[in-house]
Amino acid sequence: MAAYFFQDELKLGNTGFYDKSLDEFKFDPRNEDQFYLPDPSLRYDGKVAVLVGPACASACEFFSYDMTLDDRAAIVGQYPTAGLGGSVNDVKMPEDLFFRMTVGRAVNEDGEIHIEGKGVAPTVQVPVTLETLTSDGDPVLDAAVAWLDGATTVATEDGGAIAVGESVDGTLTPGSRTQYALDVNEGDKVNITATDENGELDTVLRLYIEGELVYEQDESADGGPNAEITDLDIPADLTLTVEVAGAGDVLEGAYILEVSDAN
Repeated sequence: MAAYFFQDELKLGNTGFYDKSLDEFKFDPRNEDQFYLPDPSLRYDGKVAVLVGPACASACEFFSYDMTLDDRAAIVGQYPTAGLGGSVNDVKMPEDLFFRMTVGRAVNEDGEIHIEGKGVAPTVQVPVTLETLTSDGDPVLDAAVAWLDGATTVATEDGGAIAVGESVDGTLTPGSRTQYALDVNEGDKVNITATDENGELDTVLRLYIEGELVYEQDESADGGPNAEITDLDIPADLTLTVEVAGAGDVLEGAYILEVSDAN
């Protein structure tokens, strides 16, 4: 599941099992875990906060650990996860009781035990205080929202003016958007596109009137990644603010913004 938040087929680790003949844990390289990436249209590039606690165990911990790779997400909590990240066997005991023990040694890509016995520790530590213990809300969730608010602050740059029939070159940078002033007249019909040379940059177009968002488009008419607004009818004489951004405000690359007459 964590692969939906990544763009690279990262190697995640392996699990070894004790071999009596070798008197050591044996790791089969054919069992090495890695991301199998879904279609690009299904992946999420934005900021992520993962909430953890002692009730997060086993598969929950592997997901949480995977989200720490390349600092992909903030891990938010008061305590680490349970630390139960290995394969298990159930052993039958007298009185129909069962004892469960870890039998697999799960390790990261460097061969180090990464979950068992220690769990996935928070990178955003929420304190255990009288205030948080007696809170009517959810201090961990509140901390995650606060982190996301800070991490998703976007800077806006002034790109100047653009007119119908013109195009301008620009560059996407992570954490920023560029806005252009477009004067249009009642009865106009325009096309607005934000494209890159290879048609692969996932651009987003937004239109504002006096600071209020009135339109947003994040793909072309055929579903491609380059944003495109077509046959836009202009109801009155006004100045539009055309904003160009990257998906999730995390992309970088050169683009061409073009406004054309659709009449």
